[in-house]
Amino acid sequence: QEIVTHLYIGSEATFTLGGGEVTLVQETDYPWDGVVCMRLKMDQPCNLTLKLRYPGWCQEARCYLNGDAISIGDHLEDGYISLDRQWAPGDEVRLQFVMTVARVYAHPKVKANRGRVALMRGPLVYCLEGVDHQEPLEALTLPRDAGFDCQFEPDLLGGVTTIQATAKAVDLTDEDQPLYQRTPTKTRPAKITAIPYYAWDNREPGAMRVWLPEEC
Repeated sequence: QEIVTHLYIGSEATFTLGGGEVTLVQETDYPWDGVVCMRLKMDQPCNLTLKLRYPGWCQEARCYLNGDAISIGDHLEDGYISLDRQWAPGDEVRLQFVMTVARVYAHPKVKANRGRVALMRGPLVYCLEGVDHQEPLEALTLPRDAGFDCQFEPDLLGGVTTIQATAKAVDLTDEDQPLYQRTPTKTRPAKITAIPYYAWDNREPGAMRVWLPEEC
């Protein structure tokens, strides 16, 4: 008998296993935070397999059973962390998914996105909206060595984590610039803010961009 967890969200679910009831309690702020705590409630010890999904986006994670670290690699089966044991009331599993900002690149045959990059944090794809920027979005280029800062903003779009970085912007309003020239176009630093893609178009009308030109 087994319990399989596909989604991580604060919740409580009760199962009937072997004639008894087992309740799995999940506590987490996922997808904003990578920590997921699960506690088992039952009247008496129970043998079962607890399977916890290992997300495809995740490159690094840690797992603790009642405070003791366990090797995820030793328990990974078909994309799930499989924990087969006799569980006791109050047993706790703690997952910690490392949620750094990741750069994502399209297949080179996707010509529209060649030389461009998208941003992800955890399971969420991010985008830029015009409402957050003074520069036109088409003027922005993201340097390959740009760092990222993340901040949870409870009053923005129902509460989201944003990504901030320093990009480069060209001046698209300079009418005196020659049509062709022998020197690269000058750029200036420009702060950018990315929001989760699912939340765009909930403020002012304006431009949106997922794929940004990347400067080598």
